[in-house]
Amino acid sequence: MSEWRAIMLMLSLGVLWVPQPARAADPLPVDPDLPQPLDQTMLKSLLKNPPFNRVVDYTDSLLLTGVAYVEGKPLATLRDKETKKTYVVSDVPNAQGWRLAGASIGTQLRHTQIRLQVGEEVITIRYSDSLISSGKPPLSTEVKLPSDAEAIVHDSSGKAFVRSSLYLSEADRDRYRNGMSKEAHDAYRQTMRDNSEKMLSLSPEQRAAFAKQVFDKVTSEDTGGKRK
Repeated sequence: MSEWRAIMLMLSLGVLWVPQPARAADPLPVDPDLPQPLDQTMLKSLLKNPPFNRVVDYTDSLLLTGVAYVEGKPLATLRDKETKKTYVVSDVPNAQGWRLAGASIGTQLRHTQIRLQVGEEVITIRYSDSLISSGKPPLSTEVKLPSDAEAIVHDSSGKAFVRSSLYLSEADRDRYRNGMSKEAHDAYRQTMRDNSEKMLSLSPEQRAAFAKQVFDKVTSEDTGGKRK
């Protein structure tokens, strides 16, 4: 009975210890200096686009499709043989970081080439063998500046505007009429309409440079192909 009396006394004083269930241990903090678990999302991305399949020889993947001079500076258009995407390069790096390091224009296509700087490397790009062997010269990429009388016209309300297509080369005009998607064609026209006042204030050389800049931007983003 003395033991029961001792237990009852401890209960009345609130000092009886009752064992508590064991609690799961808190997770250990992640040590940033140790290897981390593999990110499955990153793994899927690497499997989809393995770095070993990336293009490293641009001379095999890019073709020269045209060379033009605007304000005395060369511009070149290139086409990726696999994706059919077109790129424009000049002495200013484009969105891909490519820069035109030089151009050599020959009397024959086989003698025409450009030097393209990609990072620290400078490579030579030429016209395709099929174009050279066909014997058919490409459309002229030279820009012939029209006179104001030829380029400036008026709409039905009498408002003056510049016919920007006259400031494009023969090759670009052919692509504008036949080689662009309807969306790209309309985008070029709308951009030039929005800048009609600017075109009127520019010199002929500046008009050609601006028209070429807008045209190249639209064509570089065009993935729809020919208009239907």
